[in-house]
Amino acid sequence: TSYTFAGKGRQGEADQKFFQDALITPYFRGIRAIEQSRQAFIDDFKTLNKQMRPVLKKLGKIVPGTEFTHDQAIRIALWTASGYDIPGISESDIKTLADFVNDNADLSEYTRKLQLISKRKKWAKPGDFWDAETILSDLNNLTEKVGRKEYLTEFIENVDIIFRKDNLNKVEAGYG
Repeated sequence: TSYTFAGKGRQGEADQKFFQDALITPYFRGIRAIEQSRQAFIDDFKTLNKQMRPVLKKLGKIVPGTEFTHDQAIRIALWTASGYDIPGISESDIKTLADFVNDNADLSEYTRKLQLISKRKKWAKPGDFWDAETILSDLNNLTEKVGRKEYLTEFIENVDIIFRKDNLNKVEAGYG
């Protein structure tokens, strides 16, 4: 794209440098930050799971008296602490599951450490199909959805400035 907009000679070199500095470098810097964040999450998650094997073994098991897994209960506790509404589940189930996690020392500790691993004040927001996802899905969402916009902020802002409507009108006038 930048070659299309580049002039000839020295002006072309200056144009290429502008696109490199304003778009290409910030984009790849953001992508690198996403990959580093993802790898840190994975490494920290593996370490946590090694430290807390008894909790890891419970994640797929059903919380007694409910139809939800320990994994889902932990995520519900994280969302409750983050102040999110959780779609498709009753308030009484939310309270039961959050209390179950908070009243269990191992689960509570695991939940606290998950929040630390996320390096965020709030856990990933639950989607409509949260019940088909897992803790690992949430960690992935923190990098792919929440983090992506954050890590690519400079690139997105530059794109919005460079390709705003009045500039696009000039491009269309010049290039058709």
